[in-house]
Order: sequence, then C-alpha cells, then structure tokens
Amino acid sequence: MVRDRRILIPLLAAAALLLPGSAGARSAGDPTITLLTPANGSTVYSAIWMSTYPTFTWRIDWPDVAASTTNATVLVSVTTATDQWFTQGVTQENHMCPIQNLNCWSYAPHAVWGNDAPAKGNTWYWRVGVDTDHGFVYQSASFVAKPPPDTTPPRVRALVGSARRGDRPEIDIRATDTPQPEVKFRVSITGHGRTLLSGTSDFEKVSWDTVASFTTLDAIPRSTPAGRYSLCVVGYDHAGHKSPRSCAAFTVR
Repeated sequence: MVRDRRILIPLLAAAALLLPGSAGARSAGDPTITLLTPANGSTVYSAIWMSTYPTFTWRIDWPDVAASTTNATVLVSVTTATDQWFTQGVTQENHMCPIQNLNCWSYAPHAVWGNDAPAKGNTWYWRVGVDTDHGFVYQSASFVAKPPPDTTPPRVRALVGSARRGDRPEIDIRATDTPQPEVKFRVSITGHGRTLLSGTSDFEKVSWDTVASFTTLDAIPRSTPAGRYSLCVVGYDHAGHKSPRSCAAFTVR
C-alpha cells in the first residue's frame, strides 16, 4: 500500500530507466546511498508461518549537509516492488530524518515475501530515495525470496490411549517439524490379527509442547474383542519427508 501518492508519482517517473543495483543520476554534492541488507542479489527466507521478517537497512552519506546546524529535515523513502521499474506490487514508506542524522530509521515490515514462491523464488526490488533540492536521488537493489528449505522429517510420538467398543476413539500424538510446523498423520490401530481403524489427517499445526488430539471418523466395531492393541502413527511434512513410525499401547474396553 502506498501511503503518500504525492511522493510516489515523481519516484515512478524517475524509475523508468532504473536497473537493480544502479543509482539515479547524481549531481556534485548529492547524497550517496549504500544499500546494506538485503544485499543485492541475495536470498531472503520468508514464509507465512515464520515469525521473523527481513530488515531493510542502508547508509546515507551527504557531506555537504552533514555539518549543517539547522533544524531542517529530509524526506527518506523506501520502496519495494515486484518489477524493476517499480510499477507493480508497490509498497512505500516515508520518513523525515534530521539533516544531522539521515540514517535515522530502518524498515522491517511484517510482510511475507516468499510465500507460495516457486523453487527459484520470487524476485523483489527495493530502493531508497533521498529528497534533494532538485528531486530524488535513489539507489536500488533486488533480492530473491523463498521459504526456507525443509531437509528433515517430522518427529512424532504416539501416546497411550483407550476407548470403548462402539465409540469413536480419541487419538493423542506429540509432533514437531522444522522449518514449517505442520504435519499430516497416518494413524492405525491394529492387533489380534486385525486392523480396527486406519486413516490420514489433514495437515495440522503442531508443537511438541502441545498434544495434538483427533477423534476418528469411524467407531470401533462392537464385535471387537477387548484387550490391548497397538496405536501407530507416521508423520509427513509438506516436503514429503516421512517420520519413523511411533507406536503406543491402545486398550479396547
């Protein structure tokens, strides 16, 4: 969302020939803008389930005004977009900085840059502009955003349970997975030469500190012999990794 269209219009016009990593035309005495993070061409890990967000940082050097003793302020803008001309998916933030402290802020929006990204990631462009007496001076860069790689299988543990014949049993499981804490479960209750129940859940948000509980769709047949059975669980993550099977005692009463 662009919060100040009056500022955006001249920026878009000036950006027509802008390429990532390049600066706008500078005059002697103009500020020098150095983009720090994310670095040009770098990869940023970002996904909707992450609780951390990239911070955009930069350094502005303007020797001609650094020694000023006035109380004047300068408009500094940060713009992100999905194209190098800054016409698509544009978001802009503006901040007034005192002349003596042009690096008075950084930008860390709670935004998801890499959600649903293809394997190669989403390319984003960002730039910083400084308002001068003859228009904006700016510097641009690009980065690739994608979800962090998933290289490990989920961890699951079936917990001891019980149910009456004719009831729909509640299944209790502990599970965790990184980097995305969502797991799909394949559950079965077997014993005495038979499979009483089996099924697969949808993906569920999980935490090892919180027991995940499910009620089966089907009831245990009333004809089932009472006794001890095995509840076994296998977990799958979004990357297709499969956990080792975990089993626990399950009593049918």
